[in-house]
Amino acid sequence: MGEGRDSYNSLMLTPPAALEAILFAAGEPVEKKRLAQMLEISVADLSLAIVAFEASLASRGLALINTDEEIELRTAPEAAELVKKLWESERGVTSARRASRPSRSSPIKRERREGTLTGCAE
Repeated sequence: MGEGRDSYNSLMLTPPAALEAILFAAGEPVEKKRLAQMLEISVADLSLAIVAFEASLASRGLALINTDEEIELRTAPEAAELVKKLWESERGVTSARRASRPSRSSPIKRERREGTLTGCAE
């Protein structure tokens, strides 16, 4: 480990817990080679961490999408109806909010459209 570089081990996370944190934060598929590098473990040890993490998800509303090259944390297929209800309720709330206020562009949307948005990741 290089000088001045923090390891996830210093945070007292097990490899499966560190894997969970990274995949949750990523919100999209992550290459396994990249994960192994970030966790400072071998690809073989990453495979063990994936198996352990996947087993811990068995009775939860999350699942791993695991291909040869990438892995992603997603909602479990069994939770599909609940997620659909959430999205539909959010759409209803958003539609009701739009109907109850004057139509105008938000400052962030306006700045993004005008190219003046600063300090935010897009």
